[in-house]
Amino acid sequence: MLNFFTSGPHWAISPSIVRPSSSCVLPHGSTEDVHREVERRIEELGCGGGYVLGAVHNIQPDVPPENVLAMYRHAREYVPSFAG
Repeated sequence: MLNFFTSGPHWAISPSIVRPSSSCVLPHGSTEDVHREVERRIEELGCGGGYVLGAVHNIQPDVPPENVLAMYRHAREYVPSFAG
C-alpha cells in the first residue's frame, strides 16, 4: 500500500480525508477531528505545492454537511507552518 507521507511529490493524485487508509474522519468525526485531519494533510503533503484537498470523487450520504463545510472552510483559513 502506498504511504502518502513518504511519497511526497511523486503522488500525482492527492489522497483525501474521507477515508484515508482505515480512517473515517469526514463521515464519522467531529468538526474538530476534520480540522485536525485537514491540518495534518496540508502539513504533510502540501509543502512545495501541488496538493489538492478534496473529498475523493463524491461525498457520501452519511457525511454530515457541517463536516464538509468544516473541511473546506478550514483548508481556506489554515496557514501551514511552511508558509513562512
